[in-house]
Formats: sequence, C-alpha cells, structure tokens
Amino acid sequence: AVGGNPQDHSGALHYAFARNTTQPSELASLTASANYVSVAGTRPTDLSGNQAGKFAQVQIAANFGSGAISYDVATSIAGTAYTASGSDSINNAVTSGFNLNNTTNTSGTPTTGTGFATLDFVGSAAEAAISTFSIRHNTDTLPSGEAKHANGSVILTRGTLIPNGGL
Repeated sequence: AVGGNPQDHSGALHYAFARNTTQPSELASLTASANYVSVAGTRPTDLSGNQAGKFAQVQIAANFGSGAISYDVATSIAGTAYTASGSDSINNAVTSGFNLNNTTNTSGTPTTGTGFATLDFVGSAAEAAISTFSIRHNTDTLPSGEAKHANGSVILTRGTLIPNGGL
C-alpha cells in the first residue's frame, strides 16, 4: 500500500540465487581488491509496474584487505533515471545489507531519497557476486502522482584482482 491505498505491485519481486556463496571464512582469507560489474539481471520495475529496458548497471569495488566495499547502481524506468551509491564493510553487506543514498532525476529535476542493497559473493574466492537493490524517493510519489521507486537484481562478474587491497 502507498499512503494507505492498495497498489498493484505485479512484477516487483526481484531476486538472485546462487548455491555456492562465498563463506565468511573464505572472505576473511582474501586480501586483494577487485571490481565487479553487472552482466545480467532482472529488468528493474517501479511501483506502477513499469519495467526498465534492461538490467541495471551496478559497479562494486571490494577491498578484501580492509574489508570495505563501495556500490554504485544506475537504471532508467519510464523516463526516470535512478542512481544510488553506498559504502559499508563487506561483513555488513553480506550479513544484513547496507543503505544507499540516491538522486532520482525527473525531467532534469534532481530529488534525493534513500535506498538499500543486499550482496553475496559467489565462489570460494569471490569470483562473482549477486545483488538486489531498492531505490526510493523520500516520498512514494511526486506531485504528479508518478511512483518513484525502483527495484531490481543483478549478477556481477569480477575483473582482475589487485594484490594487497590496492583499490
């Protein structure tokens, strides 16, 4: 419900699944840094059921040596460009998710909001990652009544490892 009014959220469920997620002990043994980029995923949707034309662009920089990540996501749905970014510890990201800050740009007018992402690394040496995200305008609708909320999931592949946490 939005503002107490029932909403049709058909198509709004997004998830990614992997059987071989990287275990905490495996993550703790990693010391290099790596960048991850989205290569597949669901087409993000908004609260009105509109879909993006393709999966979201997500980039993650992971410094396993220091245990830190940064996360950037961008997508466009029904003429609205959504971008968000955040950073947190790798431990928080994989155990409970992390907050995103975002700007939703509608017709050249930026508005700020909040977001949230979940993350799991895949493979014994974090060779890939999966993530879901939600980007939300501070209010559920703009004055025009258009819903401003994007949800999606992505699969990411790892680039070249940089020794000793060099990111």
